[in-house]
This record gives sequence, C-alpha cells and structure tokens, in this order.
Amino acid sequence: MPDLVGRYLNQAGAHIRPHVSYLTFDELVPVILEAHKGQVDTQGAPYEQHLMDVVGGVTGDFDRCCALMHDVVEDTVMMAQELVDMGVSPRQVTVVLGLSHEPLSVPDALTGDERRLAKIAAYVEMVRGFIDLPLPLDLVQAVMRVKLADNFSNLREERLAGASKDRQLRWRTVNKPKYEQSVSILEQNLRTLANTLHLNVRPV
Repeated sequence: MPDLVGRYLNQAGAHIRPHVSYLTFDELVPVILEAHKGQVDTQGAPYEQHLMDVVGGVTGDFDRCCALMHDVVEDTVMMAQELVDMGVSPRQVTVVLGLSHEPLSVPDALTGDERRLAKIAAYVEMVRGFIDLPLPLDLVQAVMRVKLADNFSNLREERLAGASKDRQLRWRTVNKPKYEQSVSILEQNLRTLANTLHLNVRPV
C-alpha cells in the first residue's frame, strides 16, 4: 500500500490548482452505489444503507466523499487508478487507500475463543496503525474520522433486525468487541493528532 499511497499523494500535490474541478459528492453517489450493487453488509442489509450511514457520521464534502468511497477499493472490482481517472481527488483516493486492507487472517490452528480473540486483536492492531500511516497529518485524521464513523455504523444493534442467528452471534462475540476497542483507539489517537497539529510536532 505505501507505494500506491505515495503515487496518489504525488498526483494530489501536482493537481491541486484553483481551476481543477474534482467530482462532487452528488456526482460520486451513483458511481459508488453501482460499484457496490448487490452487496450486503455483515448484518445482511443492503450495503447502500451502511455507506450512507457512514456518510452521515462525518461532516464536510471531503470527508463525505471519502466515507462514501471507504470500501470501494477493498470490496469491489474498482481500482484506485479508475477513481483518479474519472476525476476523483487524488487526496481522497489516498484516504481510501489508507482505509483499505487485505482480509485479516488468523492461524488455521486456532479454534473457538482463541480464534475469536485473534480476529479481534488483528483488527485492533490494524486500526492502531493508522496513526503511523506515511501521510500528511490532515489525511491521517481523515482516515481516522471515516473509520470512526464506519465503526459507529457497525455498532448499531438495530441493523441486526432480520439477521440470522449466526450473524447475530458473530456480531455480539466478534464484531461488537472489536469495534468498541477500535472506537476507543481512534478517539484517543484523533485527540493526539489534534494536539500534535496544535504544537506543530509529529509524535515520536
């Protein structure tokens, strides 16, 4: 991921000029919803509902676009280069890449509670690493803000209505604990970065 992030960040620096017009949120909506067409979330609901829920958890056009696109590279066939080519801000694409990751894996030998705890730990470790992404601090903050909104969306218990018993059990034993831990880490790290920006010093 770092090489790709660097590429799009370089494009961002090269392309940010007053006369450049990137796709707006309203222009992105049909494109991203089409890319996710037919998908359902981990609770079994249409994926569009989750995307719009995450969008509703952030403010400002920049974050709203990133929230709308937060899973498009990870969960669809759409590539980052396609987004740039169609006119998405390279800075927004960089945030999306920062949010994207390969499927988290745990050793096959683990079973039961050990496997459950390993899955939670792998997710939490990934989230903890956001603060060290090789990006400008404002983009690291955007990554965290969007992931925080994503976590809050995934913690909505009402989304389990109609879900199978297996999905409900997985949410309560794996997803809920990992999202709760993630929220705590993200909130703390966002406070840390806010203080860092105020002092104009990167944490060491």
